[in-house]
Amino acid sequence: MAGVEQEQTRSEKPSEPWVIGVDLGGTKIAVGAVNRQGQVLARTVLPTPVSDGPQSVLAAIAEGMRQIAAGQSTPPAAVGLASPGPMDNKTGVAVAAANVGWYDFPVSGPLQSRFGWPIYLENDANAAALGEWAFGAGRGVENLIYVTISTGIGMGAVLHGRLYQGSHFTAGEAGHMVLVPDGPLCTCGERGCWEALASGTAITREAREAVARHPESLLAALAGGDPLRVSVAQVGEAVRRGDPVAQEVWERAVHYLEIGFTNLANLFDPDLFVVGGGVTNLSDLFLGRVEGYINAHANPGMRGRLKMVRAGLGSDSGVLGAAAVAWQGLPSESWVEQARQEAV
Repeated sequence: MAGVEQEQTRSEKPSEPWVIGVDLGGTKIAVGAVNRQGQVLARTVLPTPVSDGPQSVLAAIAEGMRQIAAGQSTPPAAVGLASPGPMDNKTGVAVAAANVGWYDFPVSGPLQSRFGWPIYLENDANAAALGEWAFGAGRGVENLIYVTISTGIGMGAVLHGRLYQGSHFTAGEAGHMVLVPDGPLCTCGERGCWEALASGTAITREAREAVARHPESLLAALAGGDPLRVSVAQVGEAVRRGDPVAQEVWERAVHYLEIGFTNLANLFDPDLFVVGGGVTNLSDLFLGRVEGYINAHANPGMRGRLKMVRAGLGSDSGVLGAAAVAWQGLPSESWVEQARQEAV
């Protein structure tokens, strides 16, 4: 694709079955070749040409797929594509991927026509859940709930070894559970949603308001006295240094995390919660506390048995999640067991 800057790495050409994982974001498209064990055999990263329109984004994805396939000795068994927003895998249509301007936009059909490979679409949080279950922190469990806490709050559920998508491919929108009626306005248009109370965006908003009220605080000093420069990382630093203004902001957010995760525990009774997203850079300040709260306040039948860990796939999470979607879409359902046995 002319004019597209690229970053690419390759390993040895695989002779075993492999798939392509595509992680579509608003600024970049990460594409990788992935085997059954969750090893990324080759990568390429291209910018997302959002300003050039939906078709240009699809063309950039196709170029990334072409680059990866050209470096391998055999064609991929399938392609998994993960993107924010609901994805209809039955029709191959992106229902609403606002970050790239896709609304009821055909994805699988055009790509399959060009390459001839099976294409499987999935929401990015759902894909990340499946990736963690198959390749990451959730290996070996049957029921897993993945929650990402960053700009918003997203969720994916793997139940009895299968990704749960819902009747309209929108299952897992836990960030829009209403915890405080008439609370802060959420991006979805409702008030008091979980992500309006405990996401990175919510923490930043509350911290900026607190700095405006308390310019003498350590948090204000860390931001150079400018409320608009306050970040979640600064809130964490101020909390560790004992700043009462930052601590009040943080305590409020963590309490809403406790309530939200306890609701999910009561709904799903999982073996494990896996937590990802940028706010997990402060995981030492909340994971243990939230796990303890859940085990004290969830349904008595599960108390003391629920675990919470930080996501384990790191920077490859998006590609590996998309690859897991591709593997699970194939007719054989034994790939996870094979991968786990071969990884031992």
